[in-house]
Amino acid sequence: MPVALACGCSGALEVVPTALAMAHGGLCVELPMGDDLAALARDTGCEGEPSSVARRTPRGDVETSEVEVFACAAASEIKASDGSLFVGPALSTFLHRDTIGWRFSRGVSVAPVRTPTLPPATHTNTFVVGDLGGPFVLIEPATPYAEELERMVAWVRAHEARGGTLVGILATHHHPDHTGGAELLSDALGLPIRGHERALAGLPEAVRGAPVGDGDVIALGETSLRALFTPGHAPGHLCFLEERDQVLIAGDMVAGVGTILVEPSSGDMFEYLASLRRLVGEAPRGLVPAHGGLITHPVAHLQKTHDHRLARERKVIRALHAFPGPARADQLVPDAYADAPKSVWPLAALSVEAHLKKLVRDGVASRDAEGRFLSLASASVTPPP
Repeated sequence: MPVALACGCSGALEVVPTALAMAHGGLCVELPMGDDLAALARDTGCEGEPSSVARRTPRGDVETSEVEVFACAAASEIKASDGSLFVGPALSTFLHRDTIGWRFSRGVSVAPVRTPTLPPATHTNTFVVGDLGGPFVLIEPATPYAEELERMVAWVRAHEARGGTLVGILATHHHPDHTGGAELLSDALGLPIRGHERALAGLPEAVRGAPVGDGDVIALGETSLRALFTPGHAPGHLCFLEERDQVLIAGDMVAGVGTILVEPSSGDMFEYLASLRRLVGEAPRGLVPAHGGLITHPVAHLQKTHDHRLARERKVIRALHAFPGPARADQLVPDAYADAPKSVWPLAALSVEAHLKKLVRDGVASRDAEGRFLSLASASVTPPP
């Protein structure tokens, strides 16, 4: 799938898609006409041809612009074996150099902000959902850092200057790299934070807004946002589906790089796998995780994440069967994560424990009075529905 770019009539504050670029079916953004097209081609491997495009302005007028449309080569993309497509580092750097955020569908914009998240990630994606000049929401009050909060407030004010109205601040879940700026942003923007009731319970009472439940729809002019309850990574995790273009804001259900940690004290591997299967059934056309770029084959990527977790679970079962007696999670890591560098083994132990708790629920393992796990050798593993 190509990545389509149009170089034309947007300002520098946010890159905006055109209908012509969107017709290419890939990542679609519009760049200011003043951009150095030779530099774009050199840095991203894109080739372009001149064309024109008509689009409707926020006031409803039809505007025709001369544009340069690019289909980016593999140098700008990272392709996984399942066909998933990520924005490569060269293109991502080019897009973000002069902008606060960039818009990859008619109603969804993204701006990565620096957060105290887990490696290999360093940023959390924040989102504005809604058409230019209409009602919009901000998703993920993620960053606690002053300079990044200033960028987020400036982003909102820029949308308001174009006639937009901020109608809500949403969080996918309560983890600090998703709500680190909740109090400051709520105060600066004059709105409380909304999310699932279990997520709101982890926030200061003063910033809690009305809870968002599974299936709730937020109307945003010509589009809408539907909440999907997807527990597992966190007990109050929500995804948000932009319904017009079927773009899924996936929070921490999947990652662009690496895998998602299901921490056993607050997460639940059984629920996480069930939530992944639910998202596969939603069949979104595009997906943006909290950490990483646009995923243009979302169903394949969701299924791959689900299957990867089950493959890891089989390794945990084999390690448990082979261990001489009751085992702690960390004692199984060398076998279950033999393919991973030792530097990640402390986090891997948490993942192993989450799998072991699921296996107890599945009847494949048991737990003794000291919290150690034992294999039930006669139990068989039943594939999930």
